[in-house]
Amino acid sequence: MNKRKRDPADQQLYKLEPIPVENFVRKLLNESRRNMAAIATSFDGRLPTYMYCISDKQAAKATIAFKVGTRTVDGVLNTHPVYVSQIISETIASKVEKYVNDGMDLRKAKKKAEKKLFSQDKQTAADISNFYRQAEKLIAYAEGNMASTILNILNADQAYIAAKAIRCPISYIEAIRKRAAQSSDNAQLNRERLLTQIKSLTMEGRASYVSYKETFLSLVHSLRVCDSLIEETQLINTYLARLDQTIFMNIYFHRIDRSGWYHPAQDLERLDEAVKLTDKLFNTYIDADKETKRAKNTDNGNNNGNSNSNSNGNSNGNNNSNAKDKSNNNNNDSDSDSNGNSNNNSNPRNLDEAIQDEKEINIMKSTTKPCRNFQKKGKCSYGDKCKFSHN
Repeated sequence: MNKRKRDPADQQLYKLEPIPVENFVRKLLNESRRNMAAIATSFDGRLPTYMYCISDKQAAKATIAFKVGTRTVDGVLNTHPVYVSQIISETIASKVEKYVNDGMDLRKAKKKAEKKLFSQDKQTAADISNFYRQAEKLIAYAEGNMASTILNILNADQAYIAAKAIRCPISYIEAIRKRAAQSSDNAQLNRERLLTQIKSLTMEGRASYVSYKETFLSLVHSLRVCDSLIEETQLINTYLARLDQTIFMNIYFHRIDRSGWYHPAQDLERLDEAVKLTDKLFNTYIDADKETKRAKNTDNGNNNGNSNSNSNGNSNGNNNSNAKDKSNNNNNDSDSDSNGNSNNNSNPRNLDEAIQDEKEINIMKSTTKPCRNFQKKGKCSYGDKCKFSHN
């Protein structure tokens, strides 16, 4: 049997736009989880702690330790990237303060703090070496999955070149995202383009919730990469306002102006809080739906059991009351009756289950990617067995 050919779009970064880039980054994350565990945490925007002792000052100044919004100090999130050089300075300053309070001379305290931080510990050195090795593998894997036109564009980008040189996955991924967010030199045009895409998103039916959420967050990330900022409440309002009201019955928002922005009735300060809230509501909805179907199937099962027991009782009574020769005939008749009854009773149940399975398959297909053959040609050789959506 011939294997189905994968579309080139599934194999490589073919377009420098926010959504393809986010899908590409997700692909890199999966690869790092399988084969590059040391750098997997970099996709959360945080560098492993053993990388905070980079002795090369230039590399330390260019290596991102925390990307925007991933570090909290005294309850305040960082609005700008935090580099390793800043972490080193903070660590040394805290140690120097401790040594000075113990009565040590300031100059000696600083030397001791630096020596302790940059001590050639074998384990730390091995970890750093392994991290760099895996970062190189990730970059090679990424570039091997880029279309040549995209690779040429990125290789002309200074941030991308610098990220490759210092082998920092956070800087590398951010360089790709920033290039996608700023596809033209007009920052205002890029910002308006992303805002338009965000506002045009809608959720149609329960099956599209996951894809709606992922697409929304991808566009928001690209918007944040742009130099211009946007208020968090506006993002929360738009996200909540596009949800399907048949599922999310609780009114967490109401419209307040003509511009299309919405105001949440419940106090939500961050977009991830809104996402967690809607995830919780959606999961509750799905669980309740499953329980309803399970109860319906249980009731059907009980009805079938009662009908089977009644038919068996009648057949046994006929066997005991009649003669031996007739009992054989009655047995056959009663068996056929009982079998007929059981089949007739089980048919509605099987029909319900088939309908339910078909609905679940349709729901699963609606959450998957659309079938490209069906989109282009209007037909697909795999028919109903195709794992992609034909909607």
